[in-house]
Amino acid sequence: MRQTATALFDDPLSASWLVTPRRSGEARATLVVFPYAGLGGSLAAHLSRELDLPVAVHGIQLPGHEARLSEPPLTRMAAVIDAALPTLARLTREPCILMGCSLGALIAYELALRLAALGTPPDHLVLLSCAAPHLPRTSRALSALPDAEFLAAIDDRFGGVPDAVKRSAELRQLLLPTLRADMALFDAYRWSAPPPLDVPILTIAGRDDRQISPAEMLPWEELTTARTEHRVVDGGHFVLRDDPAAVAAVLHAAFRGLAA
Repeated sequence: MRQTATALFDDPLSASWLVTPRRSGEARATLVVFPYAGLGGSLAAHLSRELDLPVAVHGIQLPGHEARLSEPPLTRMAAVIDAALPTLARLTREPCILMGCSLGALIAYELALRLAALGTPPDHLVLLSCAAPHLPRTSRALSALPDAEFLAAIDDRFGGVPDAVKRSAELRQLLLPTLRADMALFDAYRWSAPPPLDVPILTIAGRDDRQISPAEMLPWEELTTARTEHRVVDGGHFVLRDDPAAVAAVLHAAFRGLAA
């Protein structure tokens, strides 16, 4: 895998999409983490510190997030997939696991569809805190709400808005455009009823998630012809951010064959 990794980091376009807390010349697979709405590629570092698997870990960095804050954010799924595809197509030439959290799960799934159409599907999808996309959507759109109402609605629906953000007008001014753009991406997304993938899926639900119940994740099994496994861990919607060790334990059990 060393040649592929070196080529990625020699390419400025690919490097801008990836935050890499752990590289490994001995890695047997690559794990690519797609973050929650409003968060960035550095989320992968939370998981990387807890993982005891021979994998290289990358976090996806969307335009308008963290180190790419000066770039215009993308608010339509097709634009995200078109922009990220060249980098992901290079990663999936070798064993690759796509892992997405909430909105990031939808992005990982849509990328898997496009990659499969190109003949380079990922080897596995790991999806956290995200209802299967073909279920009827019952929640209202939030992205057009005024700032105070928008932030309150996000906190009420998902929980986890840091107190520092609630108290600081400066932090809100910095972070709200990114979060609003991500919610606009979610609000505009519609499942297009594509053929099922032939990629194994592992879902991970937070037992105390306010928004997504474990039952809403079960129908992901209808979107693949490969095997599907479902796990529930203690925690809320942002379980990977808040308790990465719990998520890592699930991954250790699911992918223990990599360490053999």
